[in-house]
Parts: sequence; structure tokens; C-alpha cells
Amino acid sequence: MATYTVRADLSGPIPDGAAPHIVNDFSEKATLRLAETAADWIRIDANAMDKSGRGGTGRAAAGVTVSSRSIGAAFGGQFQAVVFGEMIRGHVWWPWLEGTSKRNRSTHFSGYHTFRKNRTKLEDHLQEIIRPLVDDMIRQLGGG
Repeated sequence: MATYTVRADLSGPIPDGAAPHIVNDFSEKATLRLAETAADWIRIDANAMDKSGRGGTGRAAAGVTVSSRSIGAAFGGQFQAVVFGEMIRGHVWWPWLEGTSKRNRSTHFSGYHTFRKNRTKLEDHLQEIIRPLVDDMIRQLGGG
């Protein structure tokens, strides 16, 4: 009976343990890029808001922010980014502009639905927005 010896030298991000960090980094970058893209689109739409005929002041666009944070353990935890419309009395009140506040019922202003419309638009363009990040992650993992 013959005896064979096989030796395999493995190297790269999977055997050296870097792959989970690369995937986690991609996840954070993709989440933030999507949130920033949505915020930019909402700001563009906010600058065009003019149902009153008086023109926009830019306050609604300036009131769109992105807040991001890590949740859980530093490595392997979750990353969250939230697009938020500020509520500053006398300046901008996004729930009313969006059409989700109690005041909308009394004023008969149904809102612009800017966040909702851009959420759908973001879903439609998701792959093209994060594709460069996917390609970069694949290269880092030793593919393509």
C-alpha cells in the first residue's frame, strides 16, 4: 500500500482570521453610505418644497441629519445609521413636513412624504450605491 503526504499552506484573510473584520468593515461602510445617500436625496427634495408658494428657506434641508453608532461588542456588533428630520420649534418640524404629526389633521396639510418616497428610491438603487464597496470587499478577501 502506498503512502502519500499532502501539505497545504493556506494564507489570506480567511485562514488568518481577517475575513470577519473585512466583512464587518464593509457592513459599516455600506450602512453609512446608504444613510448619507438618503439624507442627500431628502435634502434635495426639501429644497424643492414649495406648496405654500413662498419658496423654501433651506431650513428643512438643513434639518436632515445622519446619526450613526455601533451597538454591542466592538468586534462583531451591529452598526446603525439613522436619517433624522429635526424638530426645532419655529424653524423646522419634520413630522409635520412628512405628514405624520397630529397637526397635519387639523391643518389639512397631508405632508410631502419625503422620507417615505426616498426610502423606496433607496431600495430601488441599493445595489448601484454599494457596488463599489462590494467590489472592494471581494478584492480584500482575495477574490476578483
